[in-house]
Amino acid sequence: IDESCGHAFMSLGRGPGYTAFLHVNYRKPMPAGHPTLVKVVVEKIVRRKVYLHAVVTDGSETKFADAECLFVIPRPATAPVDPPGFMSA
Repeated sequence: IDESCGHAFMSLGRGPGYTAFLHVNYRKPMPAGHPTLVKVVVEKIVRRKVYLHAVVTDGSETKFADAECLFVIPRPATAPVDPPGFMSA
């Protein structure tokens, strides 16, 4: 689910982002080798925060899991400031 949410986040074209929160509700056991469909919807975007909702199904009505996810876009990097006397000879 985290990877699917990450792909959905990256498709927004907002640059790199990080999973800040992921809560998964496991609803039913998923049989091994069973085809699955993961649907991710962007719920809202607030400044650097992107809220997503994901659902894992068998493609019809059987829901195996759902999740709430928050991705955060990092602040722009600033140049580090060297302390006084750093690297002085």
